[in-house]
Amino acid sequence: MNITGITIENIKGIKKYHFKFTLYPNKPNILVAPNGFGKSSFAIAFASLHESKIILDEKDCHLGDGALTPKIEISTSTGKCLSADNTMNDISGEFDVFVINNPLEPKANVRHYMGRTISKPTIDIKPTILIHTIPAKKDFIYRLAQLKRVFGINGKVLPDISFILCNGTIMTEIAALDLARIGRMKWVAKVNDYLNDVNSQKGIAKVIRNYISKTVSAILKIGPYPAITDILVRHGIISPNEDALKFLYVWQIWQLYINMGADFKKACKYVQYLDDKKRFTQEIEDFNPVKNRFNIVPKEKKEQLVVEWPKAHELSNGQRDILFFYAKLLEFERRKASKPQILIIDEIFDYLDDVNILLFQYKISNLVDSYRKAKRLIFPILVTHLDPNFFHHFCFNEDRINVCYLKKENVKSSRELLNIIYVRENETIKDKLDEAYFHFHPLYNTYNLTEEFRTLGLNIEWATPSKFRKKVFRLLRTYLFENNDYDPIAVCWSVRLMIEEVIYSKIPSHSQQQEFIRTKKTKEKLKYAHRIGVFIPETYFLLGLIYNVSLHNSSVDTVQSAALKLNSLTVKNMIGQIVQEHVRLFGRQ
Repeated sequence: MNITGITIENIKGIKKYHFKFTLYPNKPNILVAPNGFGKSSFAIAFASLHESKIILDEKDCHLGDGALTPKIEISTSTGKCLSADNTMNDISGEFDVFVINNPLEPKANVRHYMGRTISKPTIDIKPTILIHTIPAKKDFIYRLAQLKRVFGINGKVLPDISFILCNGTIMTEIAALDLARIGRMKWVAKVNDYLNDVNSQKGIAKVIRNYISKTVSAILKIGPYPAITDILVRHGIISPNEDALKFLYVWQIWQLYINMGADFKKACKYVQYLDDKKRFTQEIEDFNPVKNRFNIVPKEKKEQLVVEWPKAHELSNGQRDILFFYAKLLEFERRKASKPQILIIDEIFDYLDDVNILLFQYKISNLVDSYRKAKRLIFPILVTHLDPNFFHHFCFNEDRINVCYLKKENVKSSRELLNIIYVRENETIKDKLDEAYFHFHPLYNTYNLTEEFRTLGLNIEWATPSKFRKKVFRLLRTYLFENNDYDPIAVCWSVRLMIEEVIYSKIPSHSQQQEFIRTKKTKEKLKYAHRIGVFIPETYFLLGLIYNVSLHNSSVDTVQSAALKLNSLTVKNMIGQIVQEHVRLFGRQ
């Protein structure tokens, strides 16, 4: 199942907008949009989605108007259209939603002094509630000596199972079994008969255990034995062939269940809480980049397990964001919901340094892998203004991410133009394309690739670089001077060729010009020219973020990606200056 679209109405900065994209399960979905487009409104919409309906804070109502009805719709590839508003929620029947977003909240400390009210504004980090309701304290009533007496004369064979009862994961899985139904099955008499048989044997504990190993196989197939032993084996408590221990462990666990009744499950729940608290404390301590200044640990507060943070000004943005993200991820992982998960992470990672962005991606990748192995579905949605196609801050496997551009530009690139990029690495044409098409070459007029273009199914009209240049330069003028739709790839191509030609013309010696032509990659060409004393406007380097990426074959949408940048008036002015310089030197081409 994929998510094929999301519509949001009357939430924060969004009046009504349909996000048309395809989100895939079990892979990072990266949603890219410029500042001010509504990314935070997108995250707030889902953060306001409660079990029964949407509950908006007053500040999150569109235009501050609480009378407007907030609404979210999700379309899926299975044909479902799920919706939620301030009266109902169909979405919660299909998906569980969790949002990690900006933890900052403004506050005002008000003081009264000599009849005057003085307000001092501060920015705090919202506490993270790891566990919303701490279960009631309930311990297992486990007394080995007493169980040995119940077992019988050979009770000496019983091992201590305290270490199992301290394992929250194991005990939670046992508690999840339908123990009441198992207790109604007609197996107890068989176990009691077998117990009498064991107690009739003579010898030391080792001898009795050997006897159990040889005779217990039938018992291990009835009552609670198969299900509980499977749990113990899966968690490495016992090996598959240790039949005596299977019997002795499960017998004690079952006696404990019978003796404690309803309190057994309560004790299982509490020991899971203790496990989680211990794990959370250790992991946050290990992850804490400011442990030399702040002892950040989960604390019990009003029947909740809460992480309270230092003041916002006491942490850097990156330290705050990685700590908050990690704590919220722990909260998310503990939920263990059975439905498909939607996990939205809103710009948490924008301030992270290289190490922390690596840790962030490691956590997301591990989370996705755990869902994939468990055959469960999770839609990790990372919302950002940083395009991974240009800012290589993400290290995810490119084949395992899905980049979607929320702001769809009404542009498209010629398929014939893109086809040249797609064959760029073809050995029969690679060198000639690099020399005369993808880069400037002073002898471009001497190239004729008619046969190669015909063989590869490329546009024959562009088989000479001179005709190709005229085409893309004409499309560049459409971008700069006309209001018609333009071709982003043609613009990028033209800019790169013009920059290289302008710089080439300013290199004083022929030998240095030849070295410039031999140098691979536009950026390296510019650096070489700079080293030999040619003045390079910084604009030429900055625009490399656009023209370099767009002219390489990639699995991401380079057309939309380039258009997002090219639609900036500042970028258009930068490109206009390059065109003016090119026209000044070579005339209009």
